[in-house]
This record gives sequence, structure tokens and C-alpha cells, in this order.
Amino acid sequence: MTKKKARPRINRGVSLISVAIVLTIVLLAAPVGMERYANFINEQSWAVTATHLGTVNQGARLYVQDNYDTLLNQVKGGGKVTVTGQTLRDKGYLPAGFALSNNSTQTYILAVTRNPTQTDKLVAFVLTSGGQELPFRAQRYIAQNTSGLGGYLYPANMANGASGGWQVNLASMGLSGQTGHLVTYLTSDALAGGAEESDRLYRFAVNGRPDLNRMHTSIDMNGNNLNSANAVNAQTGAFSGTVTAGAVTSQGDVRSQSGWLISKGSKGWLNEDHGGGLYMDDNNWVKSVNGKGIYTSGQLKGGTVRADGRLATGDVLQLDKVNTAGAACSPNGTVSRDNTGFGLFCKSGVWTSAGGAGFEMPKPQTIACAIKRSSNGYTYTDNFQAKVDDKGAFWSRYILDAGGDSGWVRGSIGNKMVDDQYRLVTVSIAGLVAVEDTQSCSRVSGGNQICTALRPICAANWSF
Repeated sequence: MTKKKARPRINRGVSLISVAIVLTIVLLAAPVGMERYANFINEQSWAVTATHLGTVNQGARLYVQDNYDTLLNQVKGGGKVTVTGQTLRDKGYLPAGFALSNNSTQTYILAVTRNPTQTDKLVAFVLTSGGQELPFRAQRYIAQNTSGLGGYLYPANMANGASGGWQVNLASMGLSGQTGHLVTYLTSDALAGGAEESDRLYRFAVNGRPDLNRMHTSIDMNGNNLNSANAVNAQTGAFSGTVTAGAVTSQGDVRSQSGWLISKGSKGWLNEDHGGGLYMDDNNWVKSVNGKGIYTSGQLKGGTVRADGRLATGDVLQLDKVNTAGAACSPNGTVSRDNTGFGLFCKSGVWTSAGGAGFEMPKPQTIACAIKRSSNGYTYTDNFQAKVDDKGAFWSRYILDAGGDSGWVRGSIGNKMVDDQYRLVTVSIAGLVAVEDTQSCSRVSGGNQICTALRPICAANWSF
């Protein structure tokens, strides 16, 4: 006889009830979970907004500290100064590429005014403007998570700190703010704190804080050295000892109050532009660089003067030393004069008068010569004269055909311009020589004039 197997009993009704209970729990919990998830997403976004606002707040604080005196002067009458986020970024107080609005498209404004109770100090606010209003919960969350004194605006013009930490009526300070927007408060102490921080000199550069590497007063090294400096930029310098340098370049004068300008070796002073100067390369001579001439409109004085070439003068040769004819002299060939001005020559060791030295003075007389010149179809004859008086003195004179008489002049007549022409009349023991710097002109077709430069000469000799 075959036994039948018993089949297990399935409680289908109980399973359905269990599933229904689970689904009910899920449906009841889902809204709560979704709300919590939505809040989490919002808080992440608000945290970004808080960080963004904190960055602007820090940049605004640095801007006010760096421009403190200027801003204080601008608001001393009770006004305000507003600075846009664009200005903060352009001046380097916000990073390059930093967004100028938050994730609710609100832009930033820095408002600076005078502390109402301490008018010699500043207070400032970073306000958001425009864009979308933030819900109250978002305002509180962002205010609590913003570095510094974060806050929000509710109602309009009333700035409230996070968790009721502070409250300022902006309207009482000449400022304004929009409901549903954010604010940070930069107190006078916060703005002065940066100044106190900058009193400590930093050894390294701090991005955006050049003031941390800047001295605001004199520095006393107490006799210690400054070593391994690169460039030293200053307005003036005072040194009580020796200054040693590879080369010194000055934009102005180099002046010594009581010492020498000393050079060593074969160097001296050199004019770089013109290639001339003075130097010494032995113990005897001060020399001219590149053989340049030395010129002065004053007097050149020395113990002796020597010319290895020709010795010339544009004036007379004045002999101050007086000697007596017949006295001893040395060396032969030197020239002097007696007390009447008559020339003496040293010949065979004895001072001898000019006549005795081989020169014969002309007797009193007058000589003349003439220069003819043509200009524009006219011929002019200019006369030149020289004479010796009974005292042996030479005289010269010119008489111009076109008008002009120099009269008798003792000695020669130097390069003199008369009637737009230069004339030189030289008189000496040899006779008379006259020179004219002139030009010959003629008319050509069309009325034009052609001139040729000329330098005619005439001469006359004495009769002995």
C-alpha cells in the first residue's frame, strides 16, 4: 500500500500582511528621508555660499587696511565709500577669476563709513545685492558658517549677526541693505588688527600682503652688517667710513666736501661722450686722454710753458721781463725787451738790441696797398695803409670805397667785420699785409643772384 506525502502548508495571508506593513513603513518614512536629503543638498550649497562670502570678507578687510588713511579722509564728514567686487578683484584683493556673485546671483558691495562712537576709526560691511532672495533658514545657516562676523539682513536695513551675536541698524550709519541678503561686519578692531599684524616683519612673501614685508619706521642695526643684499634702492645715503664698489654710476654730480677725488693706476677722469679727459701714467706729467686739446677762456699759468710745435697767439706777445742791452744772457736765441719796449735778443751770451741782432728798423714813413672787388656790376677799391712814427711804433688803417674809415690804429687791425665783410690788416717789421673775406655777386636770368667767395690780399714793403 503506497503512503501519500504530506505537502507543507503555505500561509499566504500572513505574507501579504507583512509586505503591506513594510510598504506602509517605507511610505511613511520616504517624505522624512526626502526632506532630510533635500536639506543636506541645500546645506552643501549654503556652505559654498558661506565660504564665498568669507573670501570676499577677507579681501575687503585687506583693502580697507591698505587704504585706511585715504578712506578715513573720505568719510571724515560722515559720508560713505562703496567698493564693488569688481574693484576688489581688479586690485588683487580677490583671486583672479573669482566669481563676483554667489549661487543666488547676489553681487558684493563693500561699504565703508566712520565709526559713530570713535570718529577717528572706520567700520565696514560687506553686503550682497540683487539676485534672488535667500530663505530665512538659508540666511541663518550661511551667517553661522561664514568666517568672521557673518550675518543676514532682516528686515530691510537691519543687519543681524549669526545666532543673535550682533545687530546694527544700517540706516543709522547712512547705509542700506535688502531683505533676504547677506552681510559681514568689519569692526574697528578687526580693521586695526591687520595693522597690528603688519608690525611684525615677515621673512617671506605673503600672497596679497606686501605690507607684511614693509618697514614703517627707521631700522637700527646696532652696528651690525647687512650682508648678501642684491639691489639697494634709496633716496640718500650717509656713510662715515669707506664705500667700496665695483663701479659707481651717478645721475647727478659727484661731490667731495673736504677730500680728494683719487684714482690709481693709469686711469683718471674721462668724458665718455667726447673721448677726452685727464690721466697720469708716470710720475711727471698730467696728460690729456686721446691727445685732446685743453681750452680755457681764462689764464693758463705755470713755471714754464713749452710747445713742441708752433707757438701762436691771437693777440700780441707780451714780454714782462725787462733786460738791458749788453748784459749777459743764456741761452742764445731767447727774446726779451729793454725798459723802453725795444726788442732784445740773446746773441753770443749778450743781450743785443733788435737792430744789432740783424733787424733794421724802417725809418718813419707811410706805405699803402689796395684791393679791388666787384659786386652786382660795381667795382670797389678799398685802401689799406701802414706807417712808422718817429718813435718806431707801427700804425695801421683802412679806408673803404663804399664808406668806412678805421682811423689810425696802433699795431695791426684784427679780424674786424665791416659792411658784412671781415678785414685783417697786419703791420710788422716786414711791411703791410691786408686781407678781405668778401664775395663777388652777379645777376643771372630770372633775377637770381650768384655769389662767389673770395679772399683777396694786398701787401706793401717799407723803404729802408
